[in-house]
Amino acid sequence: MTEALVSIALCTYNGERFLREQVDSLLQQSWQHLEIVVCDDGSTDGTIAILKAYAEKDTRIKLYCNPQNLRLTRNFEKAIGLCTGHYLMLCDQDDIWEKDKVAKLMAAIGEDLLVYADSALVDEQGKYMGTRISSLRRMYTGNDTRGFVLSNCVWGHTVLFRRVLVQHILPIPAGIPHDNWIAFAATSVQRIRYIEEVLTHYRQHSHTVTSTLPVKGGSAVANRNRKEYMDRMAWLLATRDFPQNNNPGFYHRLYALYARKANGRFVWPLFFFLLKHRKALFAFTRKSLLSQVNELRKQARGVA
Repeated sequence: MTEALVSIALCTYNGERFLREQVDSLLQQSWQHLEIVVCDDGSTDGTIAILKAYAEKDTRIKLYCNPQNLRLTRNFEKAIGLCTGHYLMLCDQDDIWEKDKVAKLMAAIGEDLLVYADSALVDEQGKYMGTRISSLRRMYTGNDTRGFVLSNCVWGHTVLFRRVLVQHILPIPAGIPHDNWIAFAATSVQRIRYIEEVLTHYRQHSHTVTSTLPVKGGSAVANRNRKEYMDRMAWLLATRDFPQNNNPGFYHRLYALYARKANGRFVWPLFFFLLKHRKALFAFTRKSLLSQVNELRKQARGVA
């Protein structure tokens, strides 16, 4: 039986330091029927030279160089649009994949729309840091999207999804992280599945785009309040208006209540609405009950 074609969307930008190790882990996958679509976003180091050398040796690598910098989300959007496989995966430039990652995700997806796995956090030398994503988040299987309002448990580099999902996720709404959006869309349209196995070594270093470990420092957190509110409103607007939203009443009400925060007052109806949906909202987190209530208070506080 012929293996289905799996497309891997790899986005690069000045990634020469760790790129070879990542590309080697892709080419050494036990699932060989691959298409590796690489979109470079204007690298000025040796990234393109490295990729061209690999592409000359392996025709599965298809290299595209952006004429102008698109930044991460738009670059992934472009890469996804160029993929032709029956199944798609997303890839960062600095991680390391287990050699059976593609095969194990393909075996696990079943009738679901998206499947994802665990990752082990490693340092710059690739040494395990004693933490997995699953120790920071509660991983989820199902079709309830409410957990994405306050958190996320699906990192982009962990997923494999069916091509049919592409029509629902593109274009990615402005200001919305691509992995959050893809996971939300898949959960709305059908459901997502988690498999409890580490399939990626997720490298943490000074240039890591996604912050995984908690940010320390009270002033840094305080300075983010206004931006967090604007980001939340953008997210709620996008999710509210998503055509396949499987809980539209919840999102329309939530957006309207969050909009009241602009007057600078504590929004009690928002607090009680969030409290009513507390278990679903914190389904992806490991917060204690007290921490959850404190978070709901923060969410209901005015921002003007």
